[in-house]
Amino acid sequence: MSVLHARQTIREQVAQLITPLTTTAGRVYTTRHHRLDQSKLPCLLVYVLEENVDRSAFSKFRTLERTLIVRIEGAARATSDLDDTLDSIGGEVEFALGGQLPAGVEEFYLQNVQIDYTSEGDVPLGVIKMDWFCRYRQTIAQPEEAGDTILVANAVLDGGTF
Repeated sequence: MSVLHARQTIREQVAQLITPLTTTAGRVYTTRHHRLDQSKLPCLLVYVLEENVDRSAFSKFRTLERTLIVRIEGAARATSDLDDTLDSIGGEVEFALGGQLPAGVEEFYLQNVQIDYTSEGDVPLGVIKMDWFCRYRQTIAQPEEAGDTILVANAVLDGGTF
């Protein structure tokens, strides 16, 4: 049986929300490692930087509060209007996600933005890195009943649960 971790589901939901953006034209990849040749630029990469887990002692069902940082990295070919392109990518992402909460998520907001340039690789690139804070909860089984197994988060995605 294959079960998607809530972290993967959140990452995929974020990617769905930003796929229709104009500047990146549907070039959205849910991985931190993707070969970026000129035909795939400009694009967005969506991945998780880190996740912290805190066990709540006050819940009857014993829950885990999880906070993760979802990074959305926009990449564009370095041209004379690079900064304008990166600002457009950042603005479109912020607009698309600003009023959205992925299913099952309690809190989701932009926490940090970094803009950089790299000449490594085949194509000189400008990069905008946007870190989004995300908080959600999971219920855990009673240790004596299920060997401290983590259950998948109680959230709804497209009419089903994950």
